[in-house]
Amino acid sequence: MAGNRFENYSGSQLSVQLRHNVERLWQVLQGIRPPKQYVNVEGGGIEQQHDWRLRLHHCANYAAALTILKQENRSLRLLELGCGTGVLSYGLARIMPAEWSLMATDYSRYLIEYARQQYSTPNLVFDCLDVNDISASALKEFDAVLMLELIEHLNCWETRELLHRLGAGLKPASLVVISTPDRSAFPRDHSGYYPHKIEYRYSTLFRFLSGLQNNPFRSFELYQIVAPGIVRAAVRAERRGGYLLNRFAGLVERLSSHQVHFHRYQRRVLSWLSRIFWRLTGGGQKCDITRLLDDFQLTGTDTGDHQLSFSLIAVLRK
Repeated sequence: MAGNRFENYSGSQLSVQLRHNVERLWQVLQGIRPPKQYVNVEGGGIEQQHDWRLRLHHCANYAAALTILKQENRSLRLLELGCGTGVLSYGLARIMPAEWSLMATDYSRYLIEYARQQYSTPNLVFDCLDVNDISASALKEFDAVLMLELIEHLNCWETRELLHRLGAGLKPASLVVISTPDRSAFPRDHSGYYPHKIEYRYSTLFRFLSGLQNNPFRSFELYQIVAPGIVRAAVRAERRGGYLLNRFAGLVERLSSHQVHFHRYQRRVLSWLSRIFWRLTGGGQKCDITRLLDDFQLTGTDTGDHQLSFSLIAVLRK
């Protein structure tokens, strides 16, 4: 069943909190020096991105999750699936309530070792975990599961299986928070970015979560992060060559998987492609974060395919 649990909590109040949390995350992450080459070749780690739009996009997803979870007004033990390099997990751990704890996980041992070396804190631990190996007993110690920028890396049946596994293992009153890019503003259904198996619009994700065969949770809410400045810039960048560069990056990945001698250059080539895209589309220009944040809104359920939304946030309740 879909609904908006925060009907009595005005959208403007949620948006104010969202903007505040984005700004705090941005400040934390601005102090982190990015590595010269890609750490996570599958994407997602903002420390490897030179484009301010992508950085702000990812900050907003974690900030939205924090904004929504804080309305629970209780201490939470969080489990994150697919944390990548862990930099956003670190940012979240820095700004979330002190009594909360976060276990951030990824299937890649390489990324988890990197995260442990760079970002471990007292309220944040990293562990290697494949979403296909999650046990029901392990889930019962957590109050909420974060799947931020994850489901686009899975096909529909993989997401369905994962949600049923979470539904079976989590205790009553637990939550699952999902974020995924919103394609509502784009003419194409897919960005061409090779690690993404499927990309959603508001309407397609709402339809998916409304199916009982897909979503075993008692209820869900679906939100959109609306930001005209970011969305217009992203649409313009995709038209100016972003789609073709994404497809070319996929070709690089396929070559590296078949040519062993090419694999050693994969991260270097992807870093180079990222810099080209960044320069061609204006992603490297200085941005006025304060002005952009003024336009940020967290809109509730039943808003439809908003043409100025860049991200979808789903909250599933057991």
